[in-house]
Amino acid sequence: MPSLFFLFKNAYFTLSSSFSSSIHNIVIALNTPTTMNNQFEALNIPVDMVANAMVMAVAIHAGKSGSQDVYHVGSSCKNPITFGQLHDLAARYFTKSPLVGRDGSPIIVSKGTILSTMSQFSFYMTLRYKLPLQMLRLINIVYPWWNGNKYKDIDRKIKLAMRLVDLYRPYVLFKGIFDDMNTERMRLKRQDINKEISGSLEFDPKSIDWEDYITNIHIPGLISYVLQN
Repeated sequence: MPSLFFLFKNAYFTLSSSFSSSIHNIVIALNTPTTMNNQFEALNIPVDMVANAMVMAVAIHAGKSGSQDVYHVGSSCKNPITFGQLHDLAARYFTKSPLVGRDGSPIIVSKGTILSTMSQFSFYMTLRYKLPLQMLRLINIVYPWWNGNKYKDIDRKIKLAMRLVDLYRPYVLFKGIFDDMNTERMRLKRQDINKEISGSLEFDPKSIDWEDYITNIHIPGLISYVLQN
């Protein structure tokens, strides 16, 4: 049974093909790492475009054999958006439409600190958190009853943050731009299949209005279907 292989957020998933014809190694690649550099490109793509590209790849390769095509579905080459732009759009959205805390008051957002390298991050964490934590540790030794478990709680949170940063370092500082020429060729071929059907299967990253997508679709969707559940 032939299979389709999809790369989604750096993990492979295999779907068995129900077609009787041979479809060999059609790979759809979706890479969406974020980065801490204001000018680094965040390799985002709406997931419905990935699904559209998958359907189109199956239609184009049906009945063919012996091919091994890799299709990267991403925005880094044709319509990139930087992490700084994402950050600004999110800050603007939550400034105008703040979330509400447990006490019913609006959550005030502020612009975050954007760092470019791990050395900058380590220096920032040491200056802003680790040195004050050591002062708190000395106070905890001299007056153990004064702050209770505050030192241990903060120390645990900082260590957890550092472990997460170390874990995701290869992705958040990623600078790659992916060639999507095969996907572009497939997009041009879709008119040869069925104009009515192919017209509804849009996966051209140049058609994305990032400001509209982030503020009117992506963030409201996260609030409705992720944060509210």
